[in-house]
Amino acid sequence: SKVEDDILELDEVPSDTLVAIQVLGRELNPKRVVLRHQIYSLLHDKTEVDKEISRLESEHFIRLFQIPNDCTAVMLTKDYIHTIRGVISRNPKHAEITKRFLKALPVMKGMSISAMKLCKVIKSLDHDKALSGLMQVGVIIRKDAQTFHFSIPDVGPLIIDIRNGRKEIKRLINRRRYKEILLKELENVKLRKTRMPPSYHIRDMHGLSMLEFTNTSVGTLVRVSEP
Repeated sequence: SKVEDDILELDEVPSDTLVAIQVLGRELNPKRVVLRHQIYSLLHDKTEVDKEISRLESEHFIRLFQIPNDCTAVMLTKDYIHTIRGVISRNPKHAEITKRFLKALPVMKGMSISAMKLCKVIKSLDHDKALSGLMQVGVIIRKDAQTFHFSIPDVGPLIIDIRNGRKEIKRLINRRRYKEILLKELENVKLRKTRMPPSYHIRDMHGLSMLEFTNTSVGTLVRVSEP
């Protein structure tokens, strides 16, 4: 498609950060949404990671999204395009305006956009109807009266899973006699209040320094960081 023609092939830009995003997206969740700080748990040079993320975003390889709890979500652009196509097939009522949004995606950079610019790039004359339709399918959310954040459709359950996973892992560790658990045991715990695997939440909490890791003769011990 024309949209994909405007997106460079990933193989053309070798990057540790890009590989980390691909690995985390494949391994950890069906929506392929990676949290920016999860990348820090794989690549410890935050300055270099942030530099690479900026470059990858400017060259259309990835999209960044602001989500609750002051987190930044990262998606490969091709995965975001696939998600939007799913929205189009499930929402025939708003298919036309969503297709226009998808076609204009290469020129809509950053995490937010003004209402005026959005309506201009999607070539909509009925601004209110266009904005309402895009909000209903979940590709934008209102930031303020004149500005919208770009959004990931149906991301709400993932946000709830992230919150529940953090709470459940903290509670699980703190209930242990010495308030610690072996990493290999934690990775195999059956979490009850989230659909995501333990590895997703461990990387989430690791990247935010919510967990401490200590190497021992029996394996890596995990504790909850002091507030």
